[in-house]
Amino acid sequence: MAEDKTILLMANHGVLAVGETIAAAFDELYYFERAAETLMTCYATGKELRIVSDAVARMTEKQWRGYGQLAVDHLENIKAILDVEEPSYRR
Repeated sequence: MAEDKTILLMANHGVLAVGETIAAAFDELYYFERAAETLMTCYATGKELRIVSDAVARMTEKQWRGYGQLAVDHLENIKAILDVEEPSYRR
């Protein structure tokens, strides 16, 4: 799997996320959705966007990928929240 090809937008069919693990795929989809929401909010302002440089984007991506266990920890924390707020998800 190519590390940089984890999200597929399917016209009129939704989004597909892939990862080496369920946690990794969940993490990709979660942060894709957050990024899309942020972008739509920015567009709604009607102001010109200030885009970071390619160098900053590459460095941020490199640092993000270096967290290793982050995706597993993220999914475990989401499940812990759901266990309290909506335990029926486990059925």
